[in-house]
Amino acid sequence: IAGVGVWQYENLEEMLAADGADIDDAVAEPVDSGIDAALAEVDEVLTRAVRAAGDADRAKRVAEAAGEATMVVTPAVETAGEAAAAAAPSRPSGPAGFISAGRRALDRGDATQAKERFRQALDEAPTNTDAIVGLGWAKLSAGDLDRAVGRFEEAMQRDSGMGEALIGIGRAERNRGDPAAALSAYEEYLSNFPDGQHASIAQYQSEQLRRQVEQ
Repeated sequence: IAGVGVWQYENLEEMLAADGADIDDAVAEPVDSGIDAALAEVDEVLTRAVRAAGDADRAKRVAEAAGEATMVVTPAVETAGEAAAAAAPSRPSGPAGFISAGRRALDRGDATQAKERFRQALDEAPTNTDAIVGLGWAKLSAGDLDRAVGRFEEAMQRDSGMGEALIGIGRAERNRGDPAAALSAYEEYLSNFPDGQHASIAQYQSEQLRRQVEQ
């Protein structure tokens, strides 16, 4: 058996020598290849581990940043919501609320909204002269001059101290092209309310209208 082994070894040497290789190289080559493959696999495993660790670290940092952002953003959102709620106009209610809303609509030039608000006030308080005058102004703004004058006159009948109604009549009569009627309303205002809130308007319009009537 030993002889056979020696023969096989010698034959192996001859074959390798014929191929220009040494027996030691033939043995070392597969060993080296195996080691290289093992090292490559270890390197790949380590690379994946490092990459995974990096991803985990980044994920941790992202989570921490998100948490900090939430701590900053949440109070800001709550504050903004509170500010928006405070700034948002509340729904009008009651005669006074509807009248105020109607006045604001007139200031915006929204005659339709103004009429709706003043009517809502009158639904709850049919004799409220502020709402009646407001509706008169809304109708005047919409170009409904006859009904506007009717509302102003109604307010004066209910409350002779409602001087604003006389200013409204004067304005409506001017728009209707009746300077004499307009002058009469302004002069009545000055006679009854010489120091009233609208006295300067009544004085100016009276002077302008008087010139027209006297021509």
